[in-house]
Amino acid sequence: MTLSGVGASAYLVRQVPTPDLSSFLPEGYTVAGQIAGANLLGAAATEYVVWSNGPISNAGRPADLQVLSWDRSAARWNLLFDAGRDMEQIRGPGPSVSAQSLLPSDATDDVLQVMRLQMHPAVQEQLVFSVSVRPGNHASGGVCVLDYESGGLDVGFWQFLQRPARIAARGQVPNQELEISHRG
Repeated sequence: MTLSGVGASAYLVRQVPTPDLSSFLPEGYTVAGQIAGANLLGAAATEYVVWSNGPISNAGRPADLQVLSWDRSAARWNLLFDAGRDMEQIRGPGPSVSAQSLLPSDATDDVLQVMRLQMHPAVQEQLVFSVSVRPGNHASGGVCVLDYESGGLDVGFWQFLQRPARIAARGQVPNQELEISHRG
C-alpha cells in the first residue's frame, strides 16, 4: 500500500498484484501477449487482458483472449470475459443470428492484434482485437470491439472478414476512429 498526495488531499493507493495466469488460461495454452492496467470498466476498476495460443492440432492452433478484473474488496482477480468460452449472439451472412464463441477452438489460428482505444468521450476505453480464422483451408478473419455497457463487458461490434485484418487507431483520445484493412 502506498500513501500519496499533498496535504489534505492525500489518499491511499493499493498495489494490485499481477494475476496468476495459469489459473485462467485453458490447459496447454501459453501466453502470446498481455496488457496490464486496462480501464474498460471505469476508474474504480483495473483490468488485465491476456491472449494465448493452444497446442497445434490437425484442426490448427486455437487461440483465446480473456479479460480479468481486479476485485478490490475481495482482493482477487476474476474472469470478466473469455472470447473462447463466452457465447455471443453473432450475426452471420444475411439475417441469420446464432450463439457461438468468438474464438472457436476448432478454427481459430491466431489473435493477430490487440489494442485499446476510446472512440467517444462518453464511453470508457474499448478493447479491439483481430483474429485469423482457418476453417478448413480457407483463411478468413474477424474484428471485435469490446466495450462496457449496462453493467458488464459486451461485444459492441464483431465483423467477419474475407481475409485476416490489420487494425489501427486514428486520431486522439477520446475521439479515436478504428481503421480496418486487409493484411498482406
